[in-house]
Amino acid sequence: MSREGERRAGAAHGNAERRMQRLAEQKGLRLERSGTADGRPTYWLMDPRTDSVVAGDADKRFGLSLEEVTEALRDS
Repeated sequence: MSREGERRAGAAHGNAERRMQRLAEQKGLRLERSGTADGRPTYWLMDPRTDSVVAGDADKRFGLSLEEVTEALRDS
């Protein structure tokens, strides 16, 4: 992938992350980065009132991909 292609892919990922943050907030949740897997960020959906993980595995530090975040928010 060219540098321009990498830049565009990074920008698209950032835009998708911001959309998921807004959607999570609309549903009363908070999107947090939990780490990385295969060089890509992973996320948890958190309940800000209790500061608990509602999607993802906090005990094992496994997070969700943005696609999985989208599904979790769609199902909630």
